[in-house]
Amino acid sequence: MPRRCGNGHLGVFVPRAAAASSDFERNQRSSQRYVNSPTTPLFSKRSCLFGLDAARDAIAERDEAILVEGYFDVLALHDVGVRNVVGVMGVGVVTEQLELAARFSPSRRVVLALDADAAGAAAVKRLCEDVFPELAEAAGVDAHVAAFSDAKDAADFVADRRGRGHVDGAIADEARKLFDAATPWADVCHLQPAAEASVVESVTVELAPDGKRLETAR
Repeated sequence: MPRRCGNGHLGVFVPRAAAASSDFERNQRSSQRYVNSPTTPLFSKRSCLFGLDAARDAIAERDEAILVEGYFDVLALHDVGVRNVVGVMGVGVVTEQLELAARFSPSRRVVLALDADAAGAAAVKRLCEDVFPELAEAAGVDAHVAAFSDAKDAADFVADRRGRGHVDGAIADEARKLFDAATPWADVCHLQPAAEASVVESVTVELAPDGKRLETAR
C-alpha cells in the first residue's frame, strides 16, 4: 500500500504479508506482517504519519489528531467517517510524529490510541517517562491517551460493531466519544505505577514427582 507524507507526496510502498493458505506457508513465513522501508533521503518514518494527507483538514476542523498504530486501523476509522486519524506505523512512537500531528490542531490536542496489548502499554509507559513531559513544556502538545476497552485495536473495534449490525454513523459517534473522553497524559502517567502494582499474578498449580504442590507465579 502507498505511504504518503503530509504533503501528499508518495514516499514508499509498504508490502503486507497475505494470509497463508497452508501450514507449510505459515512455517516458511516470518511472523512479521509488514516489511518496513529503511530510512532514505526520500523517506523517514520519524517524520511521517500514515494518512496525514487525507486527515489534515479533519484534524483542523475537529481540533484533534487521533494517532493509531496500524495502516488498517486508519483505513477502518476513515471508512466509517472518523477522518482525523493518522497512523504511527507501529508502537515506536517518536517526538517528531506527535509534534507533526499536533501542528494541524489549533489547540495542539493529540490522542494516542495504541493497540490494547502489552506492546501498546509499554509504549505508553515509555512516552510517559521520556516524551510527554518535554512535549508539553517545550512544544505545548496537549497529549491524551485513549483505550479500546473491548477490542484489540481500531480495526477490530470497527469490525466488531459492523458484525453486530451497527451502521457506520453510529460506529463513528461511539469512536468520537471514546476519543473525546481520552485521559490526559499526566493522569495516565500518574496512574501507571499504581496500575502495575495492582496486577494480580496468575498462579499455575502443578504436582511435583513426589506429589507435593508446586505454585509458579508469573
